[in-house]
Amino acid sequence: MNTKKLFEHYLDTIYVKVDYFTYKNYKSITKTALRHLPKETEEISKKHIYTFLEEITQRYKAGYARKIIINAKVAFEIAFEDQLICQNPFEKIEPTKEEISTISPFCDDEIKIVLSGATGALKDYLGVAFFTGMRGGEILALTWDDIDFEKKTISVTKSVSNGLLKNNTKTGVDRVVPLFAKAEYFFRQLEAKRVSKWVFNRQNKDHYFGTTVFARSWSKLLLDSNIKYRSLRHTRHTFATNLVEKALKKDSDIKLVSVAKILGHSMQTLLRYYVRPIGNEHLMIDREILE
Repeated sequence: MNTKKLFEHYLDTIYVKVDYFTYKNYKSITKTALRHLPKETEEISKKHIYTFLEEITQRYKAGYARKIIINAKVAFEIAFEDQLICQNPFEKIEPTKEEISTISPFCDDEIKIVLSGATGALKDYLGVAFFTGMRGGEILALTWDDIDFEKKTISVTKSVSNGLLKNNTKTGVDRVVPLFAKAEYFFRQLEAKRVSKWVFNRQNKDHYFGTTVFARSWSKLLLDSNIKYRSLRHTRHTFATNLVEKALKKDSDIKLVSVAKILGHSMQTLLRYYVRPIGNEHLMIDREILE
């Protein structure tokens, strides 16, 4: 198959799933990727892929290089799933992990301002994101079968990324998390206007392409609210930091290992990213504890 045609098929597939500006951005990115790949997909070998990765990572800034690799990978995944190519040369290629910026959780007042200023699907998404701690792709992959109002639990078993539904989470491990009261409020609001098996759905009743659909409205919301910009991932960071803070309080019945399970993190990751931002909590320890 012609590689240019493959990318055109990818763009045609996502056209109805993303907004105009996201589409233009992805179109530009795929043009860049195309310049570094053979003209025919049958010619693409492992050597070509490694050369492609080396050229991309050396020529472009880390963030943009990551976007190029992700879009190329997804384009080939879609073509393979649609049986346009016999094998996916990007199958085992994983983009370099994005560096995690300094965690700056939202305070309670900021959460209230953001939720009061948000509207429509963004408001529903933020209500779930702030009070479940789930990853964006996990939230958008939720179906109503995953929500158990009686047991007050959420089953996290799949994720959406770049328009593709994956029957596993980012870490590949399914989990069941508590349905907290504040999150239940938003789920009930969503249930009242349910029209699809998906908790979050587009006008055609299918799942969303990804959290990028909220990018522009999210930026505008923070700007209009006079709140320092943080990425949408900080809804999860905020939930995690708040829960860790509660777990570290004296006589708390919340265990750090429980927090890790809710987030789908290892204890190592939890301690690395979320205990550190709490500040000098360790200096409040009882000095007589070892006597």
